[in-house]
Amino acid sequence: MPIFDHKKGNGDQGLGTRVFVRERCLKLSRIMIVSIPHSLKLLLFLVFFLSSFSCKALDKLEKRELIIEGKAGNVTLTAELALTPAQREQGLMYRKELKDGEGMLFVFQSDQVLSFWMKNTFVPLSIAYISHDGKILEIYDMQPENLDPVRSSRSVRYALEVPQGWFSRADLGPGDRLDTQGL
Repeated sequence: MPIFDHKKGNGDQGLGTRVFVRERCLKLSRIMIVSIPHSLKLLLFLVFFLSSFSCKALDKLEKRELIIEGKAGNVTLTAELALTPAQREQGLMYRKELKDGEGMLFVFQSDQVLSFWMKNTFVPLSIAYISHDGKILEIYDMQPENLDPVRSSRSVRYALEVPQGWFSRADLGPGDRLDTQGL
């Protein structure tokens, strides 16, 4: 393909060649854009759209004031509810802090043996496994980014994650009861 060389002074012929080259480049770029199948363009759009939508959905978890009936009286906790599989999978990952009196309640549709780990979780946590009727059955401490599973020994309906040691500081333990009405 001839390219105009302004040093040789090709005159009008060069100008025509320059226009030809420019038009040829525009046609090639149009061919490259057009050559991407419409279905691939649609797929790429959907991937970007849905990924941004799902991230936003995880940002806005429902918060509830939970009441735990302890031996020394009722204790209130503000908890985010992880209700969907995606919310439960995300959990408290990537959080840099979690204050006392805050946590996340993982709600499951049926009783089952649960297992949690601390992948991409940067704050130390305590987890309580809770039965369908709200009874705290067991509490475990979990270390940041530890990939060892922490399993419930029995089938449970709920798991409550809080800052490590919060249950002790709030004088709560196995046998105390989470008010599960409305969950």
